[in-house]
Amino acid sequence: MTGAVGKEWPLRRVALAAVLAAVATVALVFAGLSLLAPATGPAAPAVVLTLPAAPIPAAEVRPGSDAGMVVPATTAAAYATVPELAPGAPLAPAPDPALLEELPGGAGLPKVAADGRQPWQAYAQPFDRRDRRARLVFIVLDVGLSRAASEAAVYRLPAPVTLVIDAYAEVPQQWAAAARRAGHEVLADLPLQAAAGSGDDAGPRALPTAADDDETVQRAQALLGRFTGYTGVLTQGGGGSADGFTRLGPLLDALRRRGLLLVDGVASEGAPLFRLGERAGLPRARIDARIAGDAAAIDRQLAALAATARERFVAVGALRPTPVGIERLRAFLAGIDAGRYVLAPVSAVVAGEAG
Repeated sequence: MTGAVGKEWPLRRVALAAVLAAVATVALVFAGLSLLAPATGPAAPAVVLTLPAAPIPAAEVRPGSDAGMVVPATTAAAYATVPELAPGAPLAPAPDPALLEELPGGAGLPKVAADGRQPWQAYAQPFDRRDRRARLVFIVLDVGLSRAASEAAVYRLPAPVTLVIDAYAEVPQQWAAAARRAGHEVLADLPLQAAAGSGDDAGPRALPTAADDDETVQRAQALLGRFTGYTGVLTQGGGGSADGFTRLGPLLDALRRRGLLLVDGVASEGAPLFRLGERAGLPRARIDARIAGDAAAIDRQLAALAATARERFVAVGALRPTPVGIERLRAFLAGIDAGRYVLAPVSAVVAGEAG
């Protein structure tokens, strides 16, 4: 019997400990509830946290409008090694009513003013065309998608860098206004759909290159009416043979009539829209290089672009506002020979040559 009791006692101790633990837990719960109950004495003053207002209400990771795309996350901390720059001289507020064809439910469309002024000139960043240094033009894409990347493009790059407001930006007018306040010239993005069967999809807002002429122009106007203050458009995407762009002639005519410039950035060889724009008498430029890759690759591409500018007097590069892209571009611009090169907005190199 004694042996049985000896075995039973430890079990009783375990059971007693469990009961005590349960009682303690209940006591803690009631204590917590008492802390949450309203006090009977004088009410403590409320603490209000005031957060600084964000200049642009856009998300870090934003699905494109119509869920056509997803932008990889980029945090503001990724740009911490690149300090902000003092903004350039702000450009004139846009739109100029004389340059705007108002539309119901939209920002309106650019037009040539009654006195002959054209938006591509009126909204351009001032540039001394008598400057005979080789002109380097940098165009930053995708503005308005990732907030951190877009703010880095606006506030961490020199004012002569041209910014493209993406076709899928959530608040394009606010991004365009912020860019112009910082001195940046602005372009509107006109994505082109690739040929059927290519496997590339530029999203639901892309212009089909083989569509009916009226449909293409109307869809382009829907994109151009989303915001104001741009000097022209940048076309990108497309792909396929150069012959696939011949049906875009009416679109280029419409851009010319509205006083806009064209930057040809399509994927096909030979800059087909640049050549078609020449026939239409459209002010135009073309992208010489798309700058991407790791730091070493970007450095090589920037050096090659500088060599192109030495040979041709003008060179145009396009890049996305990635942390490494912005950091290497800033380093490149800090090291170029200011006696030989000048950073210029794209409006300063229309028609592929100095104005």
